[in-house]
Amino acid sequence: MKDKLRSFLAAVPRFGSRSRRASGKKSHTPGSAKTSGKRGFQALARKLPRPVARAMSHCGRYAWYGSALVLALLAVVFTVARLTLPLVAEKKTEIEAYLSHKTTHRIQIHALDAHWDGLHPGLRIRGLQVYPLDSLQPAVELSEVRISVALLPLLWREFEINTLVVTHPRLALERLSDGRFRVSGFGPVAPTQGT
Repeated sequence: MKDKLRSFLAAVPRFGSRSRRASGKKSHTPGSAKTSGKRGFQALARKLPRPVARAMSHCGRYAWYGSALVLALLAVVFTVARLTLPLVAEKKTEIEAYLSHKTTHRIQIHALDAHWDGLHPGLRIRGLQVYPLDSLQPAVELSEVRISVALLPLLWREFEINTLVVTHPRLALERLSDGRFRVSGFGPVAPTQGT
């Protein structure tokens, strides 16, 4: 076994350099590099012990299968996102109710549609208004909000925001008696520890 390994290691450096030295120049015919590379790999494979050559063949095949599987999964996720994202726009009232429940403020959305930021799916919200509980005037108005999510973490059922763009925000601010500011209708921010 040691003799085979020594002969293999001795043959590896000579295998690529022998053909170049013999000809003295590089050939530039189309496909010659590809075929000489293939011949060189076959010559190298013949010098390897059979179990090592078989293991290399299996590793290459499994690497190809793994990359094909990952590519197929990404294609499935991308297709599902392309098909289901427009359906989210039909759920505008349910999204308003969910956000109102979570924030304890009335939220109104003028328009909601699907948005793609390159390969990242997302939503475009136009005319987002946040109303305080005791007022008919919105305390926060956002002309447009675009949010896109990263596609790859969706494979692991994780939600990761890729981009969040807010355009033309308008806030109604109030100054409190202690000098702090707050958004109208919202409670003041509690002072942090250590200040």
